[in-house]
Amino acid sequence: MAMGGLGATLLTSPAAAAAPEEVSSFSELTDQAKAHRAAERYAESAQAFAEAYEALGEDEQRGLKGEITIGNAVDDYRRAQLAKPDSIGLLFQEVALLERYGKRTDGLPEELSRELERARARVQDLYRAEEDRKAEERIEAERRRTEARLEAQRNEESEPEPEPEPEPEPEEPEGPPPRRRADFAILGVGVASVVGGTALLAGGVWNIGKVDRRGVKLLSAHDADDRYSEQERVDYRAEVAAYQDRWSGIGRGLAIGGAVLVAAGIGLTTWGAIRLRRSGHPNRVRAKIPVPTLWTRGGGVSVSCWF
Repeated sequence: MAMGGLGATLLTSPAAAAAPEEVSSFSELTDQAKAHRAAERYAESAQAFAEAYEALGEDEQRGLKGEITIGNAVDDYRRAQLAKPDSIGLLFQEVALLERYGKRTDGLPEELSRELERARARVQDLYRAEEDRKAEERIEAERRRTEARLEAQRNEESEPEPEPEPEPEPEEPEGPPPRRRADFAILGVGVASVVGGTALLAGGVWNIGKVDRRGVKLLSAHDADDRYSEQERVDYRAEVAAYQDRWSGIGRGLAIGGAVLVAAGIGLTTWGAIRLRRSGHPNRVRAKIPVPTLWTRGGGVSVSCWF
């Protein structure tokens, strides 16, 4: 059967003449499809051809008339997909039509079988592209939130501290010495690094868990569907495994980056606390090292400081 060459005129068989209502319905739907095709409304013409096929009797669906009608529908589905390459709805309609036709005819011709494989592969490509886009949006949003928190922290650190009220006796200095302000800045940056690193670490761990759960869910749903052959199941498992490896790698990268940032923050916090203790206030300065805390659904950080 030649794709794109199936728009031939259909002849009425004697069996069809015995059922005037069925021929009328089929003819009406076919005329609608041709009108849509002439106006280049290919999605509508494909749908009309699919409905015309369903209007045929069982014998005609398995015969030449059904094959020609299916070919017309597939031709227009492909034209519609060229105009809207990201429309997953058109692909779903085409896959469903070809699967129904294959079941009723005990298998598809070779050309339609290749078309069914192409449509299924395109559906998987669109799913993967959508997952990639959502993951990139989540990572970018987390990056912007982290930068905003660090910028706010830096702005707070850079604001001058208010001068203390002068007392008659003894007189207090007008403000902390520059060295002590630098110590506060070091301590603040360390705490901010721990907080940002904890967010990245928690995001990476959460992403790994989500990818694993989604992979199990996809495989369970696919295995529960008896429409697929064993080879199709093996291929789908390989695709799911590749998806899990890719996004688990991103999660591990986030977790490792977060751990490095946490380690650097702990070092800065410790250094700042030591400098503050040596700045002439040993009895007033106390600092507790920030400790990141993770659990199955999130993470946090515990920080306590006295000055």
